[in-house]
Amino acid sequence: MNSATEIEIQRWSRGLRVAPILWLTVAAVLTMALLLWLRGANFYQLPLTERVDHSDYDLLSPSRPVGRIYGGVGLALMLLNLSYLLRRRFAHWPLGHMRLWLDSHVVTGLTATLFVAFHSAFQLRSPVAMVTAATLGVTVATGVVGRFFYALVPRSESELRARLADLEGLVPGLRQSLNEGLSKRPSEAAAGSGLWRVIRMLPRWRREASVRRALVLTSFQARAQDAAPLTREHAGPLAREVATLAAREVYAVAARELLRAWRPWHRLSALIMVSGVLLHVGVALFYGYGWDFAS
Repeated sequence: MNSATEIEIQRWSRGLRVAPILWLTVAAVLTMALLLWLRGANFYQLPLTERVDHSDYDLLSPSRPVGRIYGGVGLALMLLNLSYLLRRRFAHWPLGHMRLWLDSHVVTGLTATLFVAFHSAFQLRSPVAMVTAATLGVTVATGVVGRFFYALVPRSESELRARLADLEGLVPGLRQSLNEGLSKRPSEAAAGSGLWRVIRMLPRWRREASVRRALVLTSFQARAQDAAPLTREHAGPLAREVATLAAREVYAVAARELLRAWRPWHRLSALIMVSGVLLHVGVALFYGYGWDFAS
């Protein structure tokens, strides 16, 4: 694995990093889910027609006490998950870092899905449940993909300039040459609106990134020919990092455009999912499946 690839992996991993408390929360939820599955595995693995005679039917069935609790927890987590939209709407308010809110958004979404699965007892017995489950799956999938796009967008735009300044100290005159060359190969590119148009732009962005990377390396080799061997040895890894950063500016533009075009689809699936959940709750209440746990 070359140094440029290692640099990219390190940056992506930093973007995907989740606060330790959230990892602990996820670990606790998954542990609880495993214990609950082990507790009711014999019931959950039975065909629907045979569950009525099982001893856990009056406890774990969706319309029974524990099944209702699972549904209530899943619904509460879904509503909590939607608070991220309000946080984005009031991004200027001092309510915590947006990345923490986004990580919480992902975690609550995944955890809500888990509880909904236990609420359904891993069976879909009505068209409403099927549509709700399908839209929930699409919402989770589009959310995970969107989180990946978010990780590709750099949090700082000054890293390339800082590395160019460091390289200038080793190879004088290189920064001006690179600035002139890179200004002729701008990282910004108008993609237009719509996910399909952004996807069509991806090959162009990839070519532009390759050109920028090659431009940096070629300029360095031309300027460093007259430098001392020790200087070239020290400047080489830094030049490769600058080349990676120059290319990454293009990838950052692509990631931002993808994220901008992807969000409407995620929001649409979330809207359909919430509508399906409310319809599901309404149908349950209409047929008398309330929240009294006496039955």
